[in-house]
Amino acid sequence: MPANFDILDTEVGELTSVADSAVALMDGFDQRLKDAIVADNLSDNTNVARLSAEFSAQKTKLADAVTRNTPAAPPEA
Repeated sequence: MPANFDILDTEVGELTSVADSAVALMDGFDQRLKDAIVADNLSDNTNVARLSAEFSAQKTKLADAVTRNTPAAPPEA
Protein backbone atom coordinates (compact mmCIF):
# COMPACT_ATOMS: atom_id res chain seq x y z
CA MET A 1 0.00 0.00 0.00
CA PRO A 2 1.15 3.53 -0.62
CA ALA A 3 2.55 5.39 2.38
CA ASN A 4 -0.20 8.03 2.12
CA PHE A 5 -2.84 5.33 2.56
CA ASP A 6 -1.06 3.98 5.65
CA ILE A 7 -1.00 7.47 7.16
CA LEU A 8 -4.69 7.98 6.38
CA ASP A 9 -5.52 4.54 7.79
CA THR A 10 -3.72 5.40 11.03
CA GLU A 11 -5.47 8.78 11.29
CA VAL A 12 -8.90 7.21 10.75
CA GLY A 13 -8.13 4.65 13.45
CA GLU A 14 -7.14 7.40 15.88
CA LEU A 15 -10.24 9.41 15.03
CA THR A 16 -12.46 6.38 15.54
CA SER A 17 -11.00 5.91 19.00
CA VAL A 18 -11.57 9.59 19.83
CA ALA A 19 -15.13 9.47 18.49
CA ASP A 20 -15.92 6.33 20.51
CA SER A 21 -14.55 8.02 23.62
CA ALA A 22 -16.63 11.14 22.97
CA VAL A 23 -19.79 9.07 22.54
CA ALA A 24 -19.13 7.19 25.79
CA LEU A 25 -18.54 10.46 27.64
CA MET A 26 -21.68 12.08 26.28
CA ASP A 27 -23.87 9.05 26.90
CA GLY A 28 -23.17 9.15 30.62
CA PHE A 29 -22.55 12.83 31.27
CA ASP A 30 -26.13 14.04 31.09
CA GLN A 31 -27.28 11.50 33.68
CA ARG A 32 -24.31 12.17 35.98
CA LEU A 33 -25.09 15.88 35.84
CA LYS A 34 -28.74 15.25 36.76
CA ASP A 35 -27.63 12.95 39.60
CA ALA A 36 -25.24 15.63 40.91
CA ILE A 37 -27.99 18.23 40.87
CA VAL A 38 -30.23 16.01 42.99
CA ALA A 39 -27.47 14.76 45.31
CA ASP A 40 -26.04 18.20 46.00
CA ASN A 41 -29.35 20.08 45.93
CA LEU A 42 -28.04 22.29 43.15
CA SER A 43 -31.37 22.97 41.46
CA ASP A 44 -30.97 26.71 42.07
CA ASN A 45 -27.38 26.92 40.87
CA THR A 46 -27.11 28.95 37.65
CA ASN A 47 -23.69 27.46 36.95
CA VAL A 48 -25.22 24.01 36.67
CA ALA A 49 -27.78 25.29 34.19
CA ARG A 50 -25.03 27.00 32.20
CA LEU A 51 -22.93 23.83 32.17
CA SER A 52 -25.88 21.74 31.08
CA ALA A 53 -26.71 24.16 28.25
CA GLU A 54 -23.08 24.27 27.10
CA PHE A 55 -22.87 20.47 27.14
CA SER A 56 -26.04 20.21 25.06
CA ALA A 57 -24.72 22.77 22.56
CA GLN A 58 -21.40 20.95 22.18
CA LYS A 59 -23.13 17.59 21.85
CA THR A 60 -25.31 19.03 19.06
CA LYS A 61 -22.26 20.57 17.38
CA LEU A 62 -20.49 17.21 17.34
CA ALA A 63 -23.58 15.35 16.12
CA ASP A 64 -24.08 17.90 13.33
CA ALA A 65 -20.47 17.49 12.21
CA VAL A 66 -20.84 13.71 12.09
CA THR A 67 -24.07 14.02 10.11
CA ARG A 68 -22.53 16.46 7.62
CA ASN A 69 -19.58 14.15 7.01
CA THR A 70 -21.42 10.84 6.81
CA PRO A 71 -22.32 9.85 3.28
CA ALA A 72 -25.93 8.97 2.60
CA ALA A 73 -26.72 5.27 2.36
CA PRO A 74 -26.99 4.02 -1.20
CA PRO A 75 -30.54 3.36 -2.38
CA GLU A 76 -31.74 -0.18 -1.94
CA ALA A 77 -31.86 -2.19 -5.14
